[in-house]
Amino acid sequence: MYDTSGRTSPGLILKGALFCVFTFLLYLIAQREYLVFHSFAELFSIVIACGIFMIAWNSRAFYNNNYLLFIGITYLFVAFFDTLHTLAYRGTGIFTSFDHNNLAPQLWLVARYMESIALLTAPLFFRRRLQITGVFLLAGAVSVLALWSIFWARNFPDCFVTGQGLTPFKRISEYVIDLILLVALVLLHREKDRFEPNVLQLLSLSIACTIVTELFFTVYTHLYGVFNFVGHIFKILSFGFMYKAIIETALRQPYSLLFRELKQSEETLRQKEESLLLAQRLAHMGSWEWNLRDNSMWWSDEMYALFDYDKQQTSACLERIFERVHPDDMPAVQQVTATYLQEKQPLKFSHRIIQGDGSVHHLQVEFNRPRHDQRGTALLAVGIVRDITDQVQVAKMRDDIELITHHDLKTPLNPVIGIPEILLMDANLSPEQTELIQMIKTCGYRILNIIDSSLSLYKMEQGTYTLTTTSCNLLQLINEIARGSEQQLKQKQLELTCLVKGVPAGADDLFMVTCEELLCYTMLSNLISNAIEASPPGEVITVSCEQDAHWSSITIHNQGAVPTEIRASFFDRYVTHGKQKGTGLGTYSALLAARTHQGDIAMTTSEEGGTFITVRLPNHPETVQAATAC
Repeated sequence: MYDTSGRTSPGLILKGALFCVFTFLLYLIAQREYLVFHSFAELFSIVIACGIFMIAWNSRAFYNNNYLLFIGITYLFVAFFDTLHTLAYRGTGIFTSFDHNNLAPQLWLVARYMESIALLTAPLFFRRRLQITGVFLLAGAVSVLALWSIFWARNFPDCFVTGQGLTPFKRISEYVIDLILLVALVLLHREKDRFEPNVLQLLSLSIACTIVTELFFTVYTHLYGVFNFVGHIFKILSFGFMYKAIIETALRQPYSLLFRELKQSEETLRQKEESLLLAQRLAHMGSWEWNLRDNSMWWSDEMYALFDYDKQQTSACLERIFERVHPDDMPAVQQVTATYLQEKQPLKFSHRIIQGDGSVHHLQVEFNRPRHDQRGTALLAVGIVRDITDQVQVAKMRDDIELITHHDLKTPLNPVIGIPEILLMDANLSPEQTELIQMIKTCGYRILNIIDSSLSLYKMEQGTYTLTTTSCNLLQLINEIARGSEQQLKQKQLELTCLVKGVPAGADDLFMVTCEELLCYTMLSNLISNAIEASPPGEVITVSCEQDAHWSSITIHNQGAVPTEIRASFFDRYVTHGKQKGTGLGTYSALLAARTHQGDIAMTTSEEGGTFITVRLPNHPETVQAATAC
């Protein structure tokens, strides 16, 4: 419409000039035969309204544009009332028993009310499902009611009185219609993203011209007067813009109107594909598809980068992958691939590749379940490949640091273990001093054993840890942990109570469990330490021991509740809350220890009841016999 310099285009000037000539010709016709002009103006709008209905109705199966379908249905009824208005106009002589000066404006108002309310309501159906039958029934009911009021009951308010002109009802109605159209215009622009810019502009011009039309129909004094003529000119403009917005666009550019959602979906899909490719680049992750019928493959761009291939010079295939696999990992990769083709089940594995520059990278490969046809034949395998080289290097670095740390921790433990042995040689020690020094020595050895066995955490994660079990009295372990925690308990004024079958444990009571003593000591120490830290001051921490024919259960209870945000991940690695020096490994290692014993661990918590952590360990025959003997 406009060139880049901001000047009006020649095409627009020519169209404006032709419209002025066309309007002048219509004016000449109106001066001679106004009824001919009026009939032409109304038939023009009627034909376009019917055309909108036919476009919307006959293409409804191919699109999901409820806005257009709603407009199409309602415009069919608008065309019906405009037709009656044309037939009832003064001078036609069809409805002889009615006042033509009043009947035509009455039918006009009904048509304009239906048109304006349709334009107001239509944007709502961008988000709501359209009940086609309901729209027809509602529009039909309104039409029947209007026809009954005008033609049978004749109680429809007068719109024009000969000798007086327009009635107040007619003028007020035109203003109300204009107000409805203004609101419709605002709602239309709120949904501007759902229209092509040219369609939105044409619809807006159509509504604007309808508003002007109604304003002119508030001031005319004669059905053949000049204001009536100008009003009909703007009505021609209004339906002309509607024709270009809907009918012409639907026929010439259906993707701008009928299939606007499809076009937007394609654009959204393209943007998501670009985002996916960017995400894959950032995550060093590629995706692939493997056609199991013809053995062809498709790779994402990042797949080519991961395997160090030029996309333009390399075809995606299984052979190119095998070319990069590290020779030491090739047998395992081939075996896994064969297993997948045979079992058709999801799997995940890791292997190394050697890129073109000789660098070694670690990849993690995931196969999803293949897609099948209706007969169950596997057709397509899909999966992802992720570069985990950095994670592998970090893990190795962490293991190296742990080994160094374990070595360095042993050195300061030597005096902790050796000095108590020297002190115990003194015969002048009191029994209490001897007991305290012996406890320091015992704790030193336990810490040394914990350092030596801390590398077992990795083996427990992998399920390769070998238990060394003995028959162990857990009450003795709990007592040692309690005595080692006396300082913490005193600082918070806490009391730690141990119960066996609901009764306070005595000094000679036993609670025998077949387990690895050091592993159970570490597990219970972590859980009791957590209970002490979480318990409010002045409360009681209870360790309850129960045993039946199959299970030994140890429940640790404190009055503090686990924070809501970590309850679901309480036993996960590195999960902690409110501890400046917390590692988040205590509960995780306790879980591994319990499961390594073929047992389990569970947590329940609430603001009212505090926190209960229950460890269940399986009983062995010898354990049950020992417990019975006691």
